[in-house]
Amino acid sequence: MGATTPNVNTQALPVIPSKFWDNINTLAPTLMKFVNKNEKQDGGLYYAPNRIALKDTGGSWISSTSNSAVLTASQTSDLLNEQYTWKYVINDMLLTLDQQVRAGESPYTKITALEASKYQAKQRHIQLMSTGIMTGDGTSNTPIGLQSFITPTDVFGGVDPANDPDWTPQTSTSATTLSGPSIVETMIDNASWLSNKPTIGPTTRTLFSRCKAIWGQGLTYEAKDNGQATYGLEKIFIRGGLGGGTVELYWDDYMPANNMWLIDDTVVHVKQHSSRFMEVHNPERPQSGLDIIMSEVGYVFSALIFGAELRRTSGGWTNLTA
Repeated sequence: MGATTPNVNTQALPVIPSKFWDNINTLAPTLMKFVNKNEKQDGGLYYAPNRIALKDTGGSWISSTSNSAVLTASQTSDLLNEQYTWKYVINDMLLTLDQQVRAGESPYTKITALEASKYQAKQRHIQLMSTGIMTGDGTSNTPIGLQSFITPTDVFGGVDPANDPDWTPQTSTSATTLSGPSIVETMIDNASWLSNKPTIGPTTRTLFSRCKAIWGQGLTYEAKDNGQATYGLEKIFIRGGLGGGTVELYWDDYMPANNMWLIDDTVVHVKQHSSRFMEVHNPERPQSGLDIIMSEVGYVFSALIFGAELRRTSGGWTNLTA
């Protein structure tokens, strides 16, 4: 009888980046421009802890029995007294006994396994949040995101854009070829109003590559004495509008295909709950191979209000070809 090859099921623990937010700024640049404003708000939050144990590993936006908050003039009129609902996103975080066994029994490896689980859960949380903020349509408790904000078809924050032209963004839904700089510069001019204008321009990988070719004009060129040369553009800043200033064009993988948006980020807000935003609850470490107890499930949880004002200073395209 021949020798039996042992089946060793092991796990290589990842190197966890020390600067989580730096990675997230790269992963979800548009979301993080709003999050990094660090705008806080309290009030209106209610959630039942038993909901947490019922979420699956995919994570989701959750509802509540009381999920509305009115922003009033006493709150510096950031959102013009409109009403926006609180939104909650949550995803669970598990650390099973099997994971601990495969990771190793020493305290060091168990702690590392927990940190790896926490990092993965945070990454998933940002993905859920970015998808909701960018393309959420208000269903399944997601926010009405920027895509609906650019091409409004319904009431947003209590205002119907059909009855208020100052709230209608300058967006084109017709097919347009990105043939030259004047296409984007004209849209910037059209979306400007007094001193307000678009400030950021998220777009897709394909369209951003096209923009780099349009505005490169030979591309950035760095020559070194050793004969090496570097070409390429990292970001593109386009000047336009009555008040001057620049719009930053960049690539965001959460953008829908064929879309290029021009957003005035000074009037878009992610109001973070002061204590319930990116809240991490560590899972308990199970001591047996039995099913984990629901109360021991860890999670990442965020409560936020997504709102905006003066939408006419935003614009862009929903059907743009390179």
